Amino acid sequence: MAHEEDIAVTTFRNYLRIDTEQPNPNYKACEEFLHALAAELQIKCSSVECVPGKPVVIMTIEGKNPSLPSLFLYSHTDVVPTFKVCLCCESVLFLMAAVMDNSPTIGRTSKDDPWWNEFSSVLDEMHLKYKTEVFVGATDSRYLRQLNYKAIGFSPMINTPQLLHDHNEFLNENVFLRGVDIYAKLIPRLANLPDH
Repeated sequence: MAHEEDIAVTTFRNYLRIDTEQPNPNYKACEEFLHALAAELQIKCSSVECVPGKPVVIMTIEGKNPSLPSLFLYSHTDVVPTFKVCLCCESVLFLMAAVMDNSPTIGRTSKDDPWWNEFSSVLDEMHLKYKTEVFVGATDSRYLRQLNYKAIGFSPMINTPQLLHDHNEFLNENVFLRGVDIYAKLIPRLANLPDH
């Protein structure tokens, strides 16, 4: 009997197949994919274009208490060139076109900060080892912090080399699925954190 692939892996593989390589990335196909996924999951979805032809897709899931501040989860479709000759291994998810660029870039990391306290508590409860560091490549977080938003960059990609746009960037399927589990615990806890 053949192993049935997890739906999260299938969905991610389909997303990675969208051609977003420069100089002609197909952002429209990414936008349509994300809108279809949101519709399937019954998530409110919209798009805005701050720059013509480069949509920002916004999915909104209302928390238990809509009066609380919003939790903003950010990702982007990366568009570094790929080298198809380097694709060789079916058991690995190759991240040539979509890098989960959320490495640790944490500002205040003490338990008196309610966001950090909740974030680190979830990781501790899951018995996950982690380290904090300033990641110079995470410019998006820096810009958010300059606007006084709390920004925690996080990557659950354990035992994975940080190749950062190299031609052989990859993510093992089991590591990806473990990351999905981690986010599934983090998101509700952070989204329902009382206002401080």
